[in-house]
Amino acid sequence: MSKMGFNPDAAEESLRPILLPIEQKAIVNDVETVQPICYLAEITKAKEHTNVTKGTTSLKLTLAIDVVTETGVERRVYIDDFLSYQENAIFKLAGLMKELGISPKEADTDQFIGRFVYVTVKHEKYTPQDGEPELRNKINRYVGIPTEEELKALTPGDEEVSFP
Repeated sequence: MSKMGFNPDAAEESLRPILLPIEQKAIVNDVETVQPICYLAEITKAKEHTNVTKGTTSLKLTLAIDVVTETGVERRVYIDDFLSYQENAIFKLAGLMKELGISPKEADTDQFIGRFVYVTVKHEKYTPQDGEPELRNKINRYVGIPTEEELKALTPGDEEVSFP
C-alpha cells in the first residue's frame, strides 16, 4: 500500500458547501438599500426529472456559479433547479425559454446546456436524511441573459463561445 500524497485539509475544504451571499448594500437615489446579488451562471446539465412520490415531471437544471472564497480560492458552486411542467407552474420554465430563444414547440434539454443566465439566489432550509437541518443555495429568479459582449469579456483566451 502507498500513502496518498494529497492535502487532507484541502480535501475537507472542497467538500464544505459554500453558502453564497444573497444581498448587498447599495446607494440608490442617495438612500442606502439592500439589493439581491445577481450571479452569472452556466447551465451545465439539463434533464427531465420525475418525482415518483408526487407524480410530477419537471426540467432539472444544474447551474454552475464561479466564486472566490474567503480564503481566495476559486470554486465552482453547483445549484440544481427544478422547473415544473405543471400548467399552473410552467411560467418559470416558459420565461426562461423565451429569454434563451428556445421555442416551446421544439424544446430539447440539450438546448439549455452551455448557456449562460443571470440569476439571484436565496437560502433554503434543507434536512438531509442523516443529518441536521442546514441552509443551502436555491435559485430564486432568472433575471436575464448576458449579451454577446459580456460573455466574450468573461471568456478567457481564445475560447469560442456560441450564441443563439
